[in-house]
Amino acid sequence: MDAEPPPPENGAEDTMRLFGSTVPVPSFPSAPAEEPAGRAETRPIAVPAPHVRPAPGAGPAPAAKAEARYYKTPYINERKKFELIIAASGQVVYDYDLATGDISWSGNLQQVMGYLPEEMGGIKEWTERIHPDDRDEALRLLESCEKNREVYEVDYRFRIKTGGYRWLHGRGFFLIEDDRNLRRMIGMMQDIHERKQGELLQSAVYKIAQAADTSAGLDDLFRSVHGIVGTVMPAGNFYIALYDRAREMLEFPYFRDEEDPPPGTLKPGKGLTEYVIRTGRPLLCDEATDRDLRGRGEVALVGAPSAIWLGVPLIVDGVTIGAMVVQHYSDPNAYGPAELRMFEYVSSQVARSIWRKGAEEALRRNEQRLSHHIQQTPLAVIEWDREFKVRQWNRAAERIFGFTAAEAVGRHASFIIPEAYRGQVDEVWRGLMDGTSGERSTNENVTKDGRSIACEWYNTPLIDGEGHVTGVASLAQDVTERRHTEAALRDSEELYRRLVAAIPDMIVRTDLEGNIVFANEVAVRRSGSARAEDLVGRNIFSFVVAEEREKAAAAAARMFDKKIGPQELGLVFPGGSPIRFEVEGSVLRGPGGEPYGVVYLCRDMTERKLAEESLRQGLVKLRTTLKASIDSLSSAIEMRDPYTAGHQERVTRLARAIAVDMGLEEERIEAVEIAGIVHDLGKLYVPAEILSKPTKLTDLEYAMIKMHAQAGYTVLSKIDFPWPIAQIVHQHHELINGSGYPQGLAGKDILLEAKILCVADVVEAMSSHRPYRPALGIFAALDEVSRKRGLLYDRDVVDACLRLFHEKKFKFD
Repeated sequence: MDAEPPPPENGAEDTMRLFGSTVPVPSFPSAPAEEPAGRAETRPIAVPAPHVRPAPGAGPAPAAKAEARYYKTPYINERKKFELIIAASGQVVYDYDLATGDISWSGNLQQVMGYLPEEMGGIKEWTERIHPDDRDEALRLLESCEKNREVYEVDYRFRIKTGGYRWLHGRGFFLIEDDRNLRRMIGMMQDIHERKQGELLQSAVYKIAQAADTSAGLDDLFRSVHGIVGTVMPAGNFYIALYDRAREMLEFPYFRDEEDPPPGTLKPGKGLTEYVIRTGRPLLCDEATDRDLRGRGEVALVGAPSAIWLGVPLIVDGVTIGAMVVQHYSDPNAYGPAELRMFEYVSSQVARSIWRKGAEEALRRNEQRLSHHIQQTPLAVIEWDREFKVRQWNRAAERIFGFTAAEAVGRHASFIIPEAYRGQVDEVWRGLMDGTSGERSTNENVTKDGRSIACEWYNTPLIDGEGHVTGVASLAQDVTERRHTEAALRDSEELYRRLVAAIPDMIVRTDLEGNIVFANEVAVRRSGSARAEDLVGRNIFSFVVAEEREKAAAAAARMFDKKIGPQELGLVFPGGSPIRFEVEGSVLRGPGGEPYGVVYLCRDMTERKLAEESLRQGLVKLRTTLKASIDSLSSAIEMRDPYTAGHQERVTRLARAIAVDMGLEEERIEAVEIAGIVHDLGKLYVPAEILSKPTKLTDLEYAMIKMHAQAGYTVLSKIDFPWPIAQIVHQHHELINGSGYPQGLAGKDILLEAKILCVADVVEAMSSHRPYRPALGIFAALDEVSRKRGLLYDRDVVDACLRLFHEKKFKFD
């Protein structure tokens, strides 16, 4: 029983090392012939002795000696036993001849890789089947271990017979005995695909979470995710699509593809990406699946067709925010159910990372916007700590109080509070600290230059997560000007009240239906009422004489669309006779422009009617005298410029005819006529020799001629005409394109009467003789105004002038 088992023969010892076992395995060459079944023998089994830690200072511990124990076991052929052990391990065994490159394969080759031993080939075929990303490292280690006689141990991806790659763990020993010309390598390969994929997945998830922390932004995160996904599956063609539910738009913030260009933002269609987002389910789409989905109308072809397409939804809190996609254009076996599970596994971390990074970027943008608003707001934004010292001080605070942020931060609030108000402010602060009051206050403050200002304060206590007040955020507005304005408004209201009381006319305010809500003392007295309350509630139109009531209501309705002038109406009060009043109404509107009432001013016209009649009679006499004076002025002008004798009279006739043809009111026609008579009054101030000069005028002489319009205005503006005669004369050389003189007026800035006078003046001047040229004739004159109609001269005026000559046969003589 104490005898030790014989050592393994030939290469069996190395095979034991390969397994890392102390079980003695005999070499194949010395295996005895099979014994009949059922025979048993007593065989030694090596049991490792316990490890003994060496005593301090002692030499190396002796190698642990295996204790041989003998058990009664059934006899099994040694070769069969070795094969059973290999089969039970699930590994592939190889014997590599370093000299020839041939490899003998055995073990679980077909179960692990799908190949038969004769299909595997030698070292060249083994090398070609290693994944390109792992090949260099596997070969480098092989060369190094052979050179140094070390155990060859490596993980790599190997292309299996059905397509795709699986992770293998290779372990081999070199048997090199130069004296026997023995150069071999014996080893095993173990399928570690699930374990390796699990490790890679865990690493990928961790790296994605880490990328969410370290990425500078979403673009950086997308690049990191792409690289990490590429460690667990082919990801040369990879993109992320995000769905904006609010806008119902699909965006592709990250897109890397060897066939298609990056798409822009678009409405969701019927692509595979939209299908994944719409259904919220992952999709592994090969040719058959694509044909089935398209046949059912679920999807349509978008972009270049791929050999295999894999997409997973990005879901956060049950809401699909987008999709993550990989695709391969040449290898239909690039992805399978395992890649689908892996891709789906990492997608949840990707979705959370995108959502988180997007939220961080949105928060950062909001903080930037808030900071910008704080700096740009016209209100002072100040943050105080619990000691009432400044923590933040924006630009508006600098402007309002005069202190820079550098001067203010860290100082107690007393530097902007006058001594007389500190007790009041301290009371506000205590209320903010204990949460009882102080959210709004108005008090006096002092600026850096010593000015006293009034400020309105809006204060918000800052509360931490435990409910403690950590400080106060304040908005301050300088209301000094507003206070002055309010005081002025109060004075104005008092003045208005006194004016209303002093005005001798009736003032009545109504609601939108015409019911009286206010009447001044004059209205109360004239209506025969005892007090204002007797009028309140009565309809104002009930006081209008019956025959004019409809007219009054119609005028009141028009007021809401446009301003109308005073209306003359008859009003009758109880016990009295109708009295003529001038009634003027104004619509009252709120801040938004909405009407809420009407105020009427009613002025008794009895005395005014009498005065108007007297004035009318006086005006007739005055006009007669005025016209005689104007005629005298006209004669004086013609005496100064005999060559233009009759010019003013002819211009006046044509101008009046144009005004009549255009349908102007009688008052305006009379204004045109009067202005025409004196339109060249200013020539009295131009030297006679210039007016009658038969040769071309110099620039200075022409400038003096052009001064006559201004000179005429200066003289006539001192006369109180009932018409704008001075302005008409002033503008009668202005042209509608602004090229006239003396003011360069254009378009609507020129009075219509002046436009009429301008055309009449041009037509008469061109058709008449002048010292420096003969008459050009009426046809040349009409052609001039016709060609420059709408450019220099008013269209309507020119049309009226042409009608007079062509249709109504107007003549100057």
